[in-house]
Amino acid sequence: MAAAIFLLVVSGWVIKQKGRRLWWILLTPFFSPLWLKNVSLVSQSLPTITYEERQECLAYYEEEKKLQLILNRVGRLFDKNLGKYEDDYFEAQKALRDFGTGKALRDDFEPVPPMDIMDKIFEVSEYMHYAATDIVKRKKEMRLAPSAAQAMSSAWLAAYLDYEALGDPSNIAAGYNPMEVQAKKVRQKELAKKSNESLHKAQEEEREFLKHLNLSSGEYQRIVDYAEIAVAADEWLRKLEAECP
Repeated sequence: MAAAIFLLVVSGWVIKQKGRRLWWILLTPFFSPLWLKNVSLVSQSLPTITYEERQECLAYYEEEKKLQLILNRVGRLFDKNLGKYEDDYFEAQKALRDFGTGKALRDDFEPVPPMDIMDKIFEVSEYMHYAATDIVKRKKEMRLAPSAAQAMSSAWLAAYLDYEALGDPSNIAAGYNPMEVQAKKVRQKELAKKSNESLHKAQEEEREFLKHLNLSSGEYQRIVDYAEIAVAADEWLRKLEAECP
């Protein structure tokens, strides 16, 4: 019985605390551009942009938005799939504690060790990291950003890279060694902070980019609509959603 009791600490983007969801909370601002109302955004301080440059920027921005929407879908996918195991994990962890303290309801009760469930969570997490890595690859393969979009493009690349690092399964704070678990918890906290900061930086640069284009809410919505159509037909995403554990 004592052998069944082990130390397992899970934190961060993989396991929710009871009543709270996952790392997906970090992503929600991506797709809610509150700076876009029913009026055009105008910035008097930004340099003028020619019609041709603006059209080039609009075409590039549609690609950028498509990648953001793909990340949105990936986030929802893993939130859903990881959620399948979360309640099981917490229930098994409680049962294991009760078993170890003699509170089991039956003498023959054998709890499911949380590590068994963690194996499933690690499997989903590894798939998530694969997806995040592929998103970074797609970002690097995008056409060269127009000069007016370069700051935004660089900021989003940094955000995707930090998101990839945050999702690395090797950073999950789980194991038998308390010192190793604690070190991973500290590392994970640092990665989450860095990812959140780069996300906000990318959002700031995107706001400035939209101001520079003097983009109306109607133009923005058309870009989102076109990007959503492209994402719906994305074969890589379909395969990912079909094969995710």
